[in-house]
Amino acid sequence: MRDLNQVLDTLDAQAPLAQRHLWLIGLLGWLRGPRGSPPQAAVGRMRLLLDALAARPQVQQHFRQWWLQLATTVDATALLADFGFAPRMAFVSELNERLRRKLLPATPETTDSSELFSLAMPHAADAAWIAALDGPTLERIARLITTPSPVPGLTLWQHELLEAINYCASQIMATGFAAELRQRMKAPSRQTQPSMTCLPTSRTSAPLSPPRRAKRTRWRRRRCGCAIGWTPAGKPRPASIRT
Repeated sequence: MRDLNQVLDTLDAQAPLAQRHLWLIGLLGWLRGPRGSPPQAAVGRMRLLLDALAARPQVQQHFRQWWLQLATTVDATALLADFGFAPRMAFVSELNERLRRKLLPATPETTDSSELFSLAMPHAADAAWIAALDGPTLERIARLITTPSPVPGLTLWQHELLEAINYCASQIMATGFAAELRQRMKAPSRQTQPSMTCLPTSRTSAPLSPPRRAKRTRWRRRRCGCAIGWTPAGKPRPASIRT
């Protein structure tokens, strides 16, 4: 098992995609420690990593550059929105896909965060040491990797999380309109479509004043948030749900 200095010396933010992901897998392997290590041992190694980066500003800057490359090239939406759920409704197709992932080796050259997550954290013990991280350590990690997003006022992580919520809500809405599900619904349930009540009607009315228009917009967002997914103010909805 390599020591921390050897791990940090091989950090290269400009390395190819596969090499950057292999470095992440190696870093998490060092944090995890030997098989059977208690969670507190991994927490201690995490504090050691943070101390080492704080003591070496140049390496810390390289780490932040590497993290930015990782966060901007890997799509985190799939991991946050539907990781672990069956993407296929056909049993045989889903079974074949899971057998392929179980038997065939995966590649680190991927932009799918779900695949990378399975490679980087394949052990059940990972959940234990992550849950054991205390508040001050989590705050130090947040200060190290917090990155601004293209949306003003949001960090990159907050932006990804909102995108995942919007994606998940849209998937739920699409599932509700699937023919396979509608055929199993009773007539009153099919006629009751809460999401459709969020759509504007064709009635004409007098123009609203700006305060009343803003109030109506806030009301519609609260009412329609669960049906079509909330989006930050000023950000257009996806084309599939735009009214």
